[in-house]
Amino acid sequence: VVAVTKLTITLDPMGSNSNVNERVSNNLIETLIAMNFKTGALEPGLAESWKFVNDKLLELKIRKGVKCHNGEDFNAEDVEYMFGPARYNADDAPGNKIAKQFLGTIESVKAVDSHTVHVTTSVADPLLELRLANWMSQCPCADAYKAAESWEKWGQSVIGTGPYKLVKFQPGDYQQFERFDDYWGAKPPVKGFTLKVIPETSARIAGLITG
Repeated sequence: VVAVTKLTITLDPMGSNSNVNERVSNNLIETLIAMNFKTGALEPGLAESWKFVNDKLLELKIRKGVKCHNGEDFNAEDVEYMFGPARYNADDAPGNKIAKQFLGTIESVKAVDSHTVHVTTSVADPLLELRLANWMSQCPCADAYKAAESWEKWGQSVIGTGPYKLVKFQPGDYQQFERFDDYWGAKPPVKGFTLKVIPETSARIAGLITG
């Protein structure tokens, strides 16, 4: 149990640009290209490989065998949908206003086949790989997004492919996560964790002392 000063209002990064969100979101949802924060190197993530076809087109091969927290397969269709007009790539999309600051050069994201994605930019973008490896490019699972009652409800029930899955989100109180046993990558180090709001420093220290 980790005592925190506040919780994010949503677990979808396109709904809240804050370090409160960013400190937990990589546990839940992942990027197509991964950033090694120790070396700064770009590494395979949800995409096992990628290459520039030309200066405005990046082709990514989506990793096979990746499972969503709800048991469904993750593939190129998820990527196309989650970067499409329902969530991001339309002026009236709920995530557009926040994410456009980070992903504004992306013109379209298309599934060529079940495990190939084409990302097309409006101009030559030498930072595209970095954009797809960082904040706002974390890609949740499309079917779960479609099933959500609303954008607000989705933010409290995000389903992704990360090493931990959301168990319960009590706004303003706590967020509980548990290890996702079907995670495609290395086994997560702990069975689960809870982020609990304890605003006062003295109360957080007391909680730490008492375990």
